[in-house]
Amino acid sequence: MSPTASIRCLATLACGLVLTSCGATHTPGTLHETTPPASTPSPAPSSETIAQAEPSHVPDPRTDWQREHAGNHAYRERYPLTPEQQRQADRITAALRPQLRNLAEKENPDIERTRHALRHVGLTPREVTTTQDGLGFRAEADGICVTGQIDEDHVSLHTQGPSLDGGCAEPDGGH
Repeated sequence: MSPTASIRCLATLACGLVLTSCGATHTPGTLHETTPPASTPSPAPSSETIAQAEPSHVPDPRTDWQREHAGNHAYRERYPLTPEQQRQADRITAALRPQLRNLAEKENPDIERTRHALRHVGLTPREVTTTQDGLGFRAEADGICVTGQIDEDHVSLHTQGPSLDGGCAEPDGGH
């Protein structure tokens, strides 16, 4: 027999062995059990045995809705500030808060004075608007977003990273 014929013969035998596998099933970590011969009768089910189906996983519609809802609002998520950005944000708000309090207590916190205070601490004012109680603003510097509210007896400041869509404005989109 030629070497090519020997290789073909071995390959055919190997394929046959793999394909037939003698009716045995094997799960890793378990003993091999073979199917009993056809002549051995299988035991009749007793009246005490109750067939139980394996539980199937049916997705909870609320979970799917919540996942979809979260996906629709992902554009509102923000990039986190790095530790260095957080330190810089803390320095900015520490310098800005007394200036804004001074505006609120001693002067009329108008748009131009507020913009000046924001620029004085290194922020770029993006929006300064009058509100029912005072002023609201949005400013940024080096990937840090600062928003705030000024009224005659209160100054609130909030720092965060830019939105996933970019920029510090609250995105008004979605899908």
